[in-house]
Amino acid sequence: MRSANRLRGLPLAKILDSQTGHALLWTGYEWSSGFASGEGGGPHADTHATGQSDPVSPSAIGAASESALSSHTGAAAPHSGHAASSHAHAPEDVTGTAVITSDSRLSDARTPTAHALDGALHAACTDITTHNADTSKHGLLPKLGGGTANFLRADGTWAAPPGGSGGTPAWHGAIYGALGDCDPGRVLQMMQHNPINATPTNIAITVARCALFRPPTAITVQKIRAFGVGATTNIYRCAIYRVSDRVRLTAELAFSTTSQAWVAIGSGLGVTLDAGVLYLIAVSVNATGTTAGCLCIGATTGRIGVLPTSWPGNLDVDLASPLVPPIGFCQFAVTAGALPNPAPALSARAAWTGGMPGFFLDANNG
Repeated sequence: MRSANRLRGLPLAKILDSQTGHALLWTGYEWSSGFASGEGGGPHADTHATGQSDPVSPSAIGAASESALSSHTGAAAPHSGHAASSHAHAPEDVTGTAVITSDSRLSDARTPTAHALDGALHAACTDITTHNADTSKHGLLPKLGGGTANFLRADGTWAAPPGGSGGTPAWHGAIYGALGDCDPGRVLQMMQHNPINATPTNIAITVARCALFRPPTAITVQKIRAFGVGATTNIYRCAIYRVSDRVRLTAELAFSTTSQAWVAIGSGLGVTLDAGVLYLIAVSVNATGTTAGCLCIGATTGRIGVLPTSWPGNLDVDLASPLVPPIGFCQFAVTAGALPNPAPALSARAAWTGGMPGFFLDANNG
């Protein structure tokens, strides 16, 4: 081997030391023992491998330890071979595909397995208009205005239909005529237009005459009123029934009459009639007589001898959504004028002599 002094200043060179198997590198100034870039170490290098006679540790050459590599501390990306359990990432650090294989943790078996808008959530609704529908987007229905007269306009407000007064009639829930749609004005007109007033003998003690009606809104009846056209004593009696099951809703109310005077029947009755339900009022007598006691609606002529609940098509007053008011009459059998509970089967109006006494249902107990 040449001495260092004789090689000084010569270009970079290398030779192989035959004794050690190392490559000797001449740097231009001195010899350096090591491997040239890209070369294997030869026989002697094998002794430095792990488990051999002269192993070299990672720290001796400035490499990361095996324990550091297992948790990839200091490892440059990309890297592989580290266990997933040994590291974690915050959600905000993850981009792209987070799950690339089947993951049992995403199973639908996790509770809850269903989501529903239940009654508890409905019950928590408040008077907030933020999500109401408007002309630019879908949304919720505005809060109902109440009553039966107004309608929802296209601008989302409740208003009366055009061409009408719009408000709920003052008599709703206060005073009803016991016929049809309960309009007391109509009953008053019928009572004063060519009535034929039935006597107790005309009515007879074996039949109860009935008039059907359907309240537009609920009412709590305190008194029933009629108008007297003759003096009678405790002959007439009346009661209110529900048509669907013929249950009597009031007691059998006996009353007397005086000529040209209003008659108050019962007091503080407290009977509530529901909106849209079909009812009837029945009148009977427990004795005969030739003096008519009550001003009547209707007359002997103009009879419709078919049960109103059996009228055809849209004339049927007992439809689920009736289209016509139940301005109709019927009857049922009684014994000695007594009004039973429940009433027997209803039948079509027979050829009555005289009309049906007119009645008013008053929420005022005065």
